[in-house]
Amino acid sequence: MSLRRRIITSERFLNAVAAIFAGYLWLVRRTSRIDIRGMDDLSQTLRSGQPVVMVLWHSRLAFSPFMFDQDAGRLCTISSGAHAGRFAGRIQKRFGLSSIALQSRAINMAEMRELMGLLKAGTSVGLAADGPRGPRNVMKAPPLDWARISGAPIFMVTFSVRRFWQWKTWDRLMFPFPFNRGVIQFRKWEMDIPRRAKGADMEALRAQLEADLTALTDSVDQAVGHPHPQ
Repeated sequence: MSLRRRIITSERFLNAVAAIFAGYLWLVRRTSRIDIRGMDDLSQTLRSGQPVVMVLWHSRLAFSPFMFDQDAGRLCTISSGAHAGRFAGRIQKRFGLSSIALQSRAINMAEMRELMGLLKAGTSVGLAADGPRGPRNVMKAPPLDWARISGAPIFMVTFSVRRFWQWKTWDRLMFPFPFNRGVIQFRKWEMDIPRRAKGADMEALRAQLEADLTALTDSVDQAVGHPHPQ
């Protein structure tokens, strides 16, 4: 292994870079006016002892450390086992969140049991529903399966800011600037998921959740004055 490779994969280097990113996000949050909407409904659910399944689009991951009420409950974020996913998990851990890196794009039975164990123990789980590699804004089935099996409600969450840099990646990641104005929006998904639902019924629910999360994200973009970030 080359010296460069050893450096960029070392624990010390990765932790240092994660600390820099976390510090930057704290700077953005503390210097920005962020309107938080819908948090009370989430907090009430968590304080009742009910964990939730949190979903957002991959493009809105940058502010994910601030998109949960940690005073009311615990959250474990789900990321990919790729380098980018594990690095995102390092950043989130610096904000007090726990993180699980999945070993493949398809969740195996051991990972499913671990996730169900977290929900049963009262820990909420959250993920980018179109990750880890897209297609962009296309809902994957796992959040619906987790909610169906566990009985946990689904909460959608998103954010937008007036000034940002959009990365030229598949997800078009929105990366906010400091001294900003923005919105974080939570909303409970009100659709019922029958425990025995499958096939066409689950596909219809998946498509509806995709449409609802997209509409929620569009609404916060409009609220801050840019209706359609590209």
